[in-house]
Amino acid sequence: MSKFSELKYKDVIVDNQKIGEVRDVIIDTDEWKVTHLIVDLTK
Repeated sequence: MSKFSELKYKDVIVDNQKIGEVRDVIIDTDEWKVTHLIVDLTK
């Protein structure tokens, strides 16, 4: 099982092109699910 911190700073790829990087992860603590990724867009 991955830690959510391992998602930070991962590349975001769309159509084989890097469009940004994950800056933060928002978790719903009631359901223990990732609800949002904060992405720093570069394109």
